[in-house]
Amino acid sequence: MLLSKRISLSERVVLTLLMLAILMKLLMLLMLLMPLMLLNLLTLPIFPILLTLLLLLLLRMLLNLPNLLILISFPSRRLSSLTIG
Repeated sequence: MLLSKRISLSERVVLTLLMLAILMKLLMLLMLLMPLMLLNLLTLPIFPILLTLLLLLLLRMLLNLPNLLILISFPSRRLSSLTIG
């Protein structure tokens, strides 16, 4: 991860805790929805597919978090100068 601004230790700790909290919430949501997914797997197969796509989208947002932080830190930068994806 190459950033033009050096991240301090406290910022790294905060970002790590934030990502862990988001992952814990996702795991709790998945554990709550797992019985629904198993029940609806035979009757309504579109529900698990949509949930999987939503989780993949959230994972992509988590992977793009450093770029979003650059945008917040340097709002004058153009979007084309960042590597997204």
